[in-house]
Parts: sequence; structure tokens; C-alpha cells
Amino acid sequence: MTSAQKVLVEAKHAQEISSVLWDLDPMRTGCKGDATMQDEYEFQAQEIASMIGAGASTREAVIHVFDKWFWEDCLISGTSISRLDAIANRIFRLRPCVKL
Repeated sequence: MTSAQKVLVEAKHAQEISSVLWDLDPMRTGCKGDATMQDEYEFQAQEIASMIGAGASTREAVIHVFDKWFWEDCLISGTSISRLDAIANRIFRLRPCVKL
């Protein structure tokens, strides 16, 4: 795969991840169902896709990015673990060849 093809694949994956995050709205921003906010998690999705493309596991990428953008352990503290699992599982289903 050429570097240009890799960039296109990563961009498509980021778009798919952004849709997953918008649908799940893990930080409860109220974006779900609001078409004007479909890009709410676009930056996080790009970083997650990049990390996965570089070999990180899905869970590792999601935790790292959400800790960076929000606060440490935001998806793994308290009852939030199910949100982490939901995100990781949905992203994994997009590309089952990546590490969960």
C-alpha cells in the first residue's frame, strides 16, 4: 500500500470512528441526534485512527485520546467502563483486523 493509499484509508477510518463516537456520545455532550454536531468528536477520531494505524490496540488508542482531550481515566473510572467497552467494540467491528 502506498503512503497516499494509507492516508486515504486512515481518513476513512477516522470518519467511521467519528460517526461511532457521535452515536455513542461517550462524554454526554448532547451531540447525538443533532446533525449540526456530527463532527463533535472529529479530532478525537482522527487521533484514534492514527494510533490504530501505527499499531496501537483499539482500547489503548481510545483511552489515550480521551485522557488527553478530557481528563485522566474519564472512560475507565466509576461506571464509565461500559462506555469504554462500547467504543472499543464498535470501532473494532469497523476493522476486525486491528487489535482490540
